[in-house]
Amino acid sequence: MNKKQLPKVLLACPTSNIKLYCQKDWFDWISKLDYPNYDILIVENSKTPENSELIKSYNIPNLTVLYVGAEFKDRDKYNLREIMTFCTNLIFKYFLNRNYDYWLSLESDVFPPKETIQHLIALNKSVAGLPYFHGGADEPPRLISHDITLNFSMPKTSLETFGIANGDLMRPYQCGIGCTLFKRHVVKDIGLLEYRDTVGGEFPDAFILDKIYQDFNYLPFIDSRFYCLHLNNEGNWRKLRRFENL
Repeated sequence: MNKKQLPKVLLACPTSNIKLYCQKDWFDWISKLDYPNYDILIVENSKTPENSELIKSYNIPNLTVLYVGAEFKDRDKYNLREIMTFCTNLIFKYFLNRNYDYWLSLESDVFPPKETIQHLIALNKSVAGLPYFHGGADEPPRLISHDITLNFSMPKTSLETFGIANGDLMRPYQCGIGCTLFKRHVVKDIGLLEYRDTVGGEFPDAFILDKIYQDFNYLPFIDSRFYCLHLNNEGNWRKLRRFENL
């Protein structure tokens, strides 16, 4: 099958200069995923545009960088959830205005296995993701992005009870989207997110999965045969070489 016959994927996420400690490594990593038909969209929301220009200087193939920091010049008027909601909606608009078949939501400090895209596509699920270390490189793999979000009214079941490393394909009631593939019809069904300053504070990943569960009864699948690295602070980034064969 040639490239044009393969589903077209948009790998897209917000980022900012707070991830500068692992940024170059992350872009080097995602530019070499083992799938021939994907583009990369980065919505850069730092206070100033220098980091977006730095990202462009990496010369990553098929990369688009949208700088939106100017939309939030007076940062004291906005909280991070509001900025992330704006960025996520921009991703949705970009995706739906083009002929993509899948959106791969990948946080800019998450390093997936190189075969992630074709593996998740092969599952043929509306929403499917891989687990990753929730608290960083040294946390056990049961503590992953696909945790139960406790401020939802839907049934609660901790993934710890499933034995997360047993290789099963599982369906949690709620999870994050740090490495999650969405079919086009799901993104279309989501539409645009509304910012909600709820008690406890929900980020867009909680918005998204709450919405698709409540409105469309979509539940994400999690494949525990693989997992990603979550280098969510500089200390964990320095340990990357310990996992370079992942």
